[in-house]
Amino acid sequence: MEPEGRFAAMRFAALLNNLSQSLSRDNVDSLKFLCREMIGKRRLEAMASGLQLFQQLEELNLLGPDNTDTLSGLLSAIQRHDLQQQLDAFQQRGQEPQADSGNSSNGHGEVRG
Repeated sequence: MEPEGRFAAMRFAALLNNLSQSLSRDNVDSLKFLCREMIGKRRLEAMASGLQLFQQLEELNLLGPDNTDTLSGLLSAIQRHDLQQQLDAFQQRGQEPQADSGNSSNGHGEVRG
């Protein structure tokens, strides 16, 4: 994997971790319910966090740095538009030419850590 690709993958993993931490237990339960056709009830029952759900979606090729539509739709369905916007912003940044790859700004003057 090229360094640019590794960087995008690391940024995406950090984003998924942040999204997961922002989800309430009810949010995770709602996401699991919405994913029952994609993942299956048995696997979903064992999942305790959003991150585990996201990892399963990645394994099924339903989620990745260049493939966020499924998760964006799921977040919209559970009315977590704040998290959907974070995901959409990541996707838009990934499609823009990288003029300064060392810039970790989120586009609003804030530096993300």
